[in-house]
Amino acid sequence: AIDARSGELDASFDPGAGSDMPVQSLQESGGRLYIAGDFTSYAGTGRNRLAAVDPATGALVGGFNPGSGANAVVASLLVDAGRVYIGGDFTSYNGTGRNRIAAVNATTGALDGGFNPGSGATGGAVNALELAGGRLYLGGNFTSYNGTGRARLAAVNPTTGALDGTFNPGSGATGGPVRDLEVVGSRLYLAGGFTSYGGVPRGSVAAVNATTAALDAGFDPGTGADGGLWALAATAEHLYIGGFFANVDGQPRRSLAALDLLDGSLDPGSDAALFGNVAVYDLGVSEGHLRVGGAISNVNGVAQSGFALLNLCDRDGFCPDPILREYVTVSAPASVAMGATLPGTSQVAALPVSVQSNAFFGYSLLLDDAQDGHALACSVGACAGSTIGNGPGTVTFPFPWPEAGPANGFGITVVNSGREAKHPRWGTGTSHTQIEDNRYAGLTSTPQVVHATSRYHDQLLDETVIGLRARADIAQPPGDYSGVITVTVLPNAL
Repeated sequence: AIDARSGELDASFDPGAGSDMPVQSLQESGGRLYIAGDFTSYAGTGRNRLAAVDPATGALVGGFNPGSGANAVVASLLVDAGRVYIGGDFTSYNGTGRNRIAAVNATTGALDGGFNPGSGATGGAVNALELAGGRLYLGGNFTSYNGTGRARLAAVNPTTGALDGTFNPGSGATGGPVRDLEVVGSRLYLAGGFTSYGGVPRGSVAAVNATTAALDAGFDPGTGADGGLWALAATAEHLYIGGFFANVDGQPRRSLAALDLLDGSLDPGSDAALFGNVAVYDLGVSEGHLRVGGAISNVNGVAQSGFALLNLCDRDGFCPDPILREYVTVSAPASVAMGATLPGTSQVAALPVSVQSNAFFGYSLLLDDAQDGHALACSVGACAGSTIGNGPGTVTFPFPWPEAGPANGFGITVVNSGREAKHPRWGTGTSHTQIEDNRYAGLTSTPQVVHATSRYHDQLLDETVIGLRARADIAQPPGDYSGVITVTVLPNAL
């Protein structure tokens, strides 16, 4: 298990020896993580191609025991209403005949005898399962279901396993298998390696009526993908397709593309080659991100192994900027020399800071006095504490803070590299609310937020200038102010 945002390994999830062969499908439900694939054991205990584990620890759930299980690979699973539906290339489950589709008890792993597909799917494997509107949809490479012709797509009763006769794809998908299914409203989207549906050319992706299985001509991807697809994911506006291809409708797109959910047209804003010449096998959407799994080694030249997150931005398609393992980096001089400061007057110096971040929700800039808790050291006498209070922001540099009054010590303000107030897109305060006052009180040895961005922006350098001001007490002898300031950045929390 890995952290969904940082990509770091979750050490508390420890499967031990894990599965002895690949896991091809998984789903968490009811406090269990169900896994299916081509394995025959998990953590040293026999489990033929289906198992349940604790989603927090990775330990095998002993109460879920499929017995001899499936006799060949399980390619997909779906959990609903106390059942685990499995599809694949098997012909029996725990000694009982079940051709490529079965339902088992989600608590015990025992075969659900009430779900009886008869002769089941024949002619090829079941690769994908989808449940919606009282139908269990099957996609794969099969040619019939319980003796009735069904070319790579079918719908069955999720309770009994009986074929749904009203959902009739006719000649269905031809030229290759169906590998993934996604229901959105009244449409069923399918992806795979097919070249046509119902006699109409469709390059690996199509939409059909979820009730009748008739081709939805309104969704027309043109020539579609010039290679196979393995995965689909939908948002309110887009259908994301993943696989191993170089072009979509004649336009360069490497293994990942965004289509308009309604008409199937290629999104012109999506990046042409995020991953290079590698395959994408899985997609998912959550919390404004597109999860991508596959044979990935880098994203836009940034090293990334097997998994990546992409931003789903407030514009067409997906951002070409990967979140990956969220990072923020800072470049800033730590040692600051203020110069000679006369009693009762102030001295201003600039601390240029450059920050690069791919944090989707922006970042916060923190400063602290790493030396003595008083922000700056003095060559003579003792530096006063940081007693300068907050005041109105300023767009000029140096910063004309008031000289009158008893306040003395050290203060800061934040502007951009052009000595202007930070742009509202980035915010100028200590939170996402973008407080307009961009001036702050003095620093101490406790880190404090001095600037927070409102959101991540295209992975560009955000150049900031921290204006440092030291004001000597009237009794302070003239002398040089200097200090060591620590600058750090942290991703903003959700």
